[in-house]
Amino acid sequence: RVLFRSRIMKTFLKESQKEIILGALFYILIGLALIIFDISILTTCIKVIGGILILFGAYQLYVFFIRRLNLSSIPLIFGVFLCAIGFLLIRNPHFIIKTASICTGIILIFNAVIHIQASLIQKDYGYDKWKGGLIYSAILLIIGCIFFFSPIKSAQTVLKISGVLLIIQGLVLWITQHRINSFIKKADQSDDYIEGEYKEL
Repeated sequence: RVLFRSRIMKTFLKESQKEIILGALFYILIGLALIIFDISILTTCIKVIGGILILFGAYQLYVFFIRRLNLSSIPLIFGVFLCAIGFLLIRNPHFIIKTASICTGIILIFNAVIHIQASLIQKDYGYDKWKGGLIYSAILLIIGCIFFFSPIKSAQTVLKISGVLLIIQGLVLWITQHRINSFIKKADQSDDYIEGEYKEL
């Protein structure tokens, strides 16, 4: 039973590996952009991102109306949502900059919830360092709530702070993934030992 739980844990961790690495890279790149670029360049970047979201949304609508692969309404909902966000970013990019503090708070709160769930899953499957992840999640949640409920007024200041926080978030994700890879390797060695002992019996 312990071996079975270990294998489930490794499968879960391996499946989420690419998502975690891409998320970490995304946060680091966005954080660097917020620190390096000024507001005028960020305005252009926001418009470009809006255009990309519209393209993704249009593709989802194409899948729903033209390809009609199944009866699921998820492509329709996802497509409308992406198009709406994309049009908002293109028409009013300064609104996003002005509300950067609130947006950062939402991102941090969302990631804190994800980290809390991941920490509890790690606890369920015997990962020893799950408490560190839970403590980090609580700190992230507190910072996110501060940003959301007490937004900073200065756009330039909040962009710099948001950039630093996103870079830290990306680095933490990267370090966490490295530790998880080490955990998977140790679990693989443990499984090999158990299976070898079972064959001798």
